[in-house]
Amino acid sequence: MTNKTGFSKGIFIFYNTKKAMSLMEILVSVAVIGLAFTLVSQMISQGTKNVGSSMWHSERLKESQLFFKMLREDLHKASDAISVDYTTADPDNELTTTKRYINYSCPASENFVNPFSNVNTPVSLKVAKSQDSVQTLLSFSINKLSKKTSTGVQTAGHQIGIKLNLEKGKLYYVRKLESGALGADDDETIINPPGKLVLSDVDFIHISHEDILSQIYNPPRKIGSVINFFVRIKAKDDENKKAEFKQSIKTSIEAVGS
Repeated sequence: MTNKTGFSKGIFIFYNTKKAMSLMEILVSVAVIGLAFTLVSQMISQGTKNVGSSMWHSERLKESQLFFKMLREDLHKASDAISVDYTTADPDNELTTTKRYINYSCPASENFVNPFSNVNTPVSLKVAKSQDSVQTLLSFSINKLSKKTSTGVQTAGHQIGIKLNLEKGKLYYVRKLESGALGADDDETIINPPGKLVLSDVDFIHISHEDILSQIYNPPRKIGSVINFFVRIKAKDDENKKAEFKQSIKTSIEAVGS
């Protein structure tokens, strides 16, 4: 006979109140644990992708800012070629101006909303698409005045050619001395071909311009341009890595596009 303390004839009897798990419960537990591991793994993987995508966007944004800064500074220096010769007998021949232009080429087309318009309907716009061969998208020149005084003292000028070349998704910036020589007081930096890599993963570039007109002439005369740039950046191996940058830059010379 067992008493209330759980002893019977000097022997302690232990009653096990726990039940053994059934096979179904084991399978359900394993499935729940597996699902939890899968969800955690997916969260870690997605987090890694997001970090990688954020770093990619940050790098492309920094590249675009530096590129547009460099381009803006050079476009502000763009000018016609001017020479002054005070030794000529005819005052009308003292000043010689050779017209220069900003030339750009966008031979392809793409349908997207014009980023420089208030209309939200996609239209076909001229673009330069990335390809294996080298394309010159934009060219212009920086010209320093050459001068000859009445005493015959001559100050030599120079011409620096600027080019944007696109090849295999990479945009290169070229700044080449075309003629003349740089003086000791010139702070221009020469970047010979193939140039400096300024943008990576370029899908296409759209370039357009608007003429700046002076109303003091009749009819109004062109006195400069506003150049519009729209760049789409896209990594080939990841659809999440896509970005678009735009910039409008005012210049004092005319632009010609094709």
